[in-house]
Amino acid sequence: AGLLDRIGEDSVCGTLAEALERARSLTEAAR
Repeated sequence: AGLLDRIGEDSVCGTLAEALERARSLTEAAR
């Protein structure tokens, strides 16, 4: 979680992290 918190400090990286989580959620739903 520490790494994600550090990434969250950067708006761009934070957005990328959110997009990644969404992609993972969609992948799980597609199974």
